[in-house]
Amino acid sequence: MFVSNRVTKILSVIKSLRTSSIAKGGRFLRTENKGITLIELLVIITILGILVAIAVPSVLGLIDKSRDEVCRVNLLQLEKEYETYLALEIIDHSNVVFTQFLESYDGKICGDECSFAYVDGKVVCSDGAGDDDGKEDEGVPFL
Repeated sequence: MFVSNRVTKILSVIKSLRTSSIAKGGRFLRTENKGITLIELLVIITILGILVAIAVPSVLGLIDKSRDEVCRVNLLQLEKEYETYLALEIIDHSNVVFTQFLESYDGKICGDECSFAYVDGKVVCSDGAGDDDGKEDEGVPFL
């Protein structure tokens, strides 16, 4: 109820602005504004373009970060499952055992571009995802 009253008031204010009175030579002339001008349209398009230029790179960055995070979590899951496999089968790690485990592993890990290795008790990906050693992505250095 409160929201619809507010919307009604806002619409009446907008309607009164569209049919505004203009003082000219001491007399008031009533003008009917039936649409938006080309300048107003260009300003709106420019503002939307600026907003899109700001939003798109940040959204793409979030998508890349989420993909990296999913890959890291999948690598941790693979590592835990491999360690459980070693403990249940009572065998020691070797590259052959890890390769056989990867062939039988049915979970999705990161992507097709990765080759995995088990190094120092951790599963690492050759493309660098999931093995960042706590370093932040530095990006472009500032001079």
